[in-house]
Amino acid sequence: MESVSVKFDLKVNLGGTDEYLTGISGFYGPVKGYKYNGVEAIKSITFHTNKRKHGPYGEESDAGYTCFTSTASPGKVVGFHGRSDSFLSAIGVHMEYF
Repeated sequence: MESVSVKFDLKVNLGGTDEYLTGISGFYGPVKGYKYNGVEAIKSITFHTNKRKHGPYGEESDAGYTCFTSTASPGKVVGFHGRSDSFLSAIGVHMEYF
């Protein structure tokens, strides 16, 4: 499988230097449309910080959607990894633990 690098133009404005990302959550599910039959993708995402939630961005619920969340741990998000083809189908976080 070919590795693909994707950039997203989603900007989350954190409240200052004392606010940092602690995790993500969201929903994934089937993509609508006959030519995408069987394809699943990230449908919504919410960013969690030490102070609040940003989002959700995208559709939160529909038939067949499944919830996902990063593991809660004492630390902050320092990077992301994922998988995509036509759509973003997986996302995870790299943590720096306290």
